[in-house]
Amino acid sequence: MPIIAKPHLTAPSLNIDVITVQDPYMIPGRPMESAPGHKMYSSKNGKAVVIICNQNIKPYIKLQSENIITVALNIGNKIINISSVYFASHDHIDNLITKFLNYGFNRRIDLVTGDFNCRS
Repeated sequence: MPIIAKPHLTAPSLNIDVITVQDPYMIPGRPMESAPGHKMYSSKNGKAVVIICNQNIKPYIKLQSENIITVALNIGNKIINISSVYFASHDHIDNLITKFLNYGFNRRIDLVTGDFNCRS
């Protein structure tokens, strides 16, 4: 299995604190391996994942829906929201994005990563 299939093995060598993954199925029907020693959070459908590699970071779940996981990180005097999003190509993305944007991430630092499967 390629090393990219096991991001938690690569993270320490690259000094990575946080990893986001969308549609984490390297082998059809089999999800990405769990990350031993790391904190791993996923959306309810398991297709959006946030992995916290740095054990000094204390995360908490801010939002967990079918398609989205948002983890808040307290770093110094700042709160950083890391969101991993996965929308399937058949999803009605407009309604889902509107609901996400209305969640209320006021006055925070927000990083949104995702596979939106957008069509034009």
